[in-house]
Amino acid sequence: MYGLCQQKDKEMKRFLLVLGIFLADQLSKSLILWFYPEKVIFNKGIVLSFFPSDLWLSVSFLLIFLIWFLGKNYWFCWLIIGGGMTNLFDRLFRGGIVDFINLKIWPVFNLADIAITIGIIFYLLFILRHYKSKLDF
Repeated sequence: MYGLCQQKDKEMKRFLLVLGIFLADQLSKSLILWFYPEKVIFNKGIVLSFFPSDLWLSVSFLLIFLIWFLGKNYWFCWLIIGGGMTNLFDRLFRGGIVDFINLKIWPVFNLADIAITIGIIFYLLFILRHYKSKLDF
């Protein structure tokens, strides 16, 4: 019984992390669209606008990532999933991803992009740490 409760607790934490990312990102986008629409860029591309948009490509990436990491307990994977889901929501219901954070030295981005980037950085650190004995450098 105790193991079942622990599993449910982990699932709830994953769900709350993804939900928190989704709500924070969508709320920030709604507020910016309402109060400062001139600051918004509708990103129709993927990967920081470097590649042209393809809705099915975006859905495919997210689904592959979901299937690959669905059973993993790594919090950083759920950052990537949460960010991907909220950007996919924008693509489906807003016609493009709403970007509004402009540092002038980097492409314009949003909170979901921050979550995805942090998740990828920690995933790469995990891989390096996990496989460092197998690397030859």
